[in-house]
Amino acid sequence: YIRLFDGLTKIDHPPGSGRLELAQVIVSPRNPLTARVFVNRVWHHLFGTGIVATVDDFGHLGERPSHPELLDYLAARFVDEDWSLKTLVRRIVLSSTWRQAGATNADALATDPENRRLHHYPLRRLEAEAIRDAMLQATGRFDRTLYGPPVDPFRRAEDKDKRLLSGPLDGLGRRSLYTKMTLMEPPRFLALFNQPIPKLTVGRRDVTNVPDQALALLNDPFATGLAGVWAEQLTHDGAASADERIAAMFLAALGRPPEPAEQARFTQLVARIATLRQVPAAEVLANRDVWQDAAHAMFNLKEFIYAR
Repeated sequence: YIRLFDGLTKIDHPPGSGRLELAQVIVSPRNPLTARVFVNRVWHHLFGTGIVATVDDFGHLGERPSHPELLDYLAARFVDEDWSLKTLVRRIVLSSTWRQAGATNADALATDPENRRLHHYPLRRLEAEAIRDAMLQATGRFDRTLYGPPVDPFRRAEDKDKRLLSGPLDGLGRRSLYTKMTLMEPPRFLALFNQPIPKLTVGRRDVTNVPDQALALLNDPFATGLAGVWAEQLTHDGAASADERIAAMFLAALGRPPEPAEQARFTQLVARIATLRQVPAAEVLANRDVWQDAAHAMFNLKEFIYAR
């Protein structure tokens, strides 16, 4: 026989392989572990750190939960509400904890330097797929179509013997979810931003800050190519002034209007680019190269790849 979760259930000589019975035990309302692990993974995805920081280990070697009562409450509600992920996410993001600012103070940092008590919303970098998708969204190339075959990632060189084929530079605008993965050569842009190796199961990704990432945002064909696509659209947007266009770019890239100081800096940047490229003032709004550089600068703002 198979005994699972002592005191919960026992399966004696199941008629089949036992997989159905195992699945029933895993999702049984009397088994709190599954819901707790799932809720913790969702919390980790939203806040960057789970209520139990060791999302892959709830055992003796893992860390203790920072808010055990909250984890139990969310898990119980999750099961009561038919395991609805949408309802769970809505409950968390409508909370005051989620909606608080990212600012902190010296006393809070001294008491809780790791922010395990969540005295402010933690600054966290977007996942590799979210960074790529955000660039597609800002440039208007994002394809929201669901389902369909995967798209080969762009590669500088193909190897047909290994079936390493190159796809379009922007992946036809499809979400990163639809990028074809291979064990021999994962998509380079995503790998640079800590997308895990495809053959590994990873509950908590590494988050690094290395020069290769900054260089990719500056030099990778995906970043420069999309900046050019965005520039082509900007030069036909009908904007009456550089300030008007810059404000629209902030909304598209960061989801907010620019602060006055930011507006002034970007206006100066555009003027400086035009001077370096020897573009007359009267032709700045129609010059693709000027706005490609400005769009590229927008991709390299820290706020573009970080959530706060």
